[in-house]
Amino acid sequence: MEPLTGCTRCGGLIIPEAFRDVGLVSLGWHCLLCGEIVDGVILHNRAMPSITSPIEEEQDGWDQDSDADEYDLEPMTERFSNLT
Repeated sequence: MEPLTGCTRCGGLIIPEAFRDVGLVSLGWHCLLCGEIVDGVILHNRAMPSITSPIEEEQDGWDQDSDADEYDLEPMTERFSNLT
């Protein structure tokens, strides 16, 4: 399986990798150059603001959910669907 794209942090080679936890297996990408790890949960969490400041809440037109649409998780999901 070839990597979907280069690492978003350094542009290095990324490979698919299975990460195991107690009773869970998570599939994601691991950069061989810088060590960046990305999976569906990480991408989802990066798309959501971690702390909402009062300034952001007062801005007109700011929609928290619209930022999440920026990240498309489907290509990664499709690449790993045949591994499970």
